[in-house]
Amino acid sequence: LQFISSKDHYGAYFQGGVKRITEADYYTIVEFNPPKSEAKLKPRGGPDYSHALLQGMLIEVGNMLGYDTFSADQSPTYRDTTVGELATLDALPEFTSARILNTAKLIDVIWFEDEFPVCCFEIEHSTDVTKGLLRMHQLIRFQTQFFIVAPEATRRKFETETSKSPFYQTQGRYYFRSYEEVEALYTLTKQFVT
Repeated sequence: LQFISSKDHYGAYFQGGVKRITEADYYTIVEFNPPKSEAKLKPRGGPDYSHALLQGMLIEVGNMLGYDTFSADQSPTYRDTTVGELATLDALPEFTSARILNTAKLIDVIWFEDEFPVCCFEIEHSTDVTKGLLRMHQLIRFQTQFFIVAPEATRRKFETETSKSPFYQTQGRYYFRSYEEVEALYTLTKQFVT
């Protein structure tokens, strides 16, 4: 564009009132087509959900509701602390056989009541839904509810997997919650419990 004499400070030429430009500059602006391979901008204002953020929110909600809470990975930073510092349990209670406990200790977040698992949460941020379901399925003999927490786009995969064996016989105990639903639960719990 010819009317911009200093290319280092081009923004100043678009400020203020009306500018006279040449016919060539007019058509350069009007007929401009950005390259097709240009990356799309990320929507502004949307939360940046991380595995640690979701773990932390679920542990906080469990704590506010009066459950004992456990997290498989206690090291991630959550707000101004770590997930492990928020969880009320450092280790799993010995509520079943060692074989099942070895699998259960890998579940992202578990809420306990009287040393028995009430709710299990697998956060599928970058992992496979089926593996999370299978891990939780090891606790099927207990009165436990199982939650997959993942992006909304994963809901269909969850529905497909829970309609197959071994999940379909107890399909009513498996739930899908999107990141946004977990955040809404966290916000409401904080408003009404604390």
